[in-house]
Amino acid sequence: MGDASETGGDGFKPFYVAGDYATRSDIVSHPDAVPLADFAARSINPAATAQIRRDVGDLVLSLQ
Repeated sequence: MGDASETGGDGFKPFYVAGDYATRSDIVSHPDAVPLADFAARSINPAATAQIRRDVGDLVLSLQ
């Protein structure tokens, strides 16, 4: 989505706002956005999340 410019161009324009973060690594964050390094609410532990998903899956299977 968007073009090869650093802001994604017109195709990415509706999403180039503070608070939205592109998954593309070649698009710079909006100047008013909190840097992702300082945005602690976004970080997750993938290994812990995978374990929780397994545990929930096991619970659902045990209830069937």
